[in-house]
Amino acid sequence: MSNRSHTNSAHRTMNFLRKKGLPHSSVADIEAAQPDETVHAVVVADCLELLGRIPDDSIQLVICDPPTTSASRNGTCSTTM
Repeated sequence: MSNRSHTNSAHRTMNFLRKKGLPHSSVADIEAAQPDETVHAVVVADCLELLGRIPDDSIQLVICDPPTTSASRNGTCSTTM
């Protein structure tokens, strides 16, 4: 199969901008303050208690990894194991 990015105008435009070091129009108006310090943490706690201690507007990203063991072998979900 041929490389479709050679005929895709969006890919060609993005590659052109990247090679020239130019921003895409979607990021031209974004003004984000860079934090002085970042903190990465894995927290195991009661979520309601923990959320009450976190300051407003202090989290930029949350990644959730739900357990995969809750699905049974036949594809239906169960709350019991």
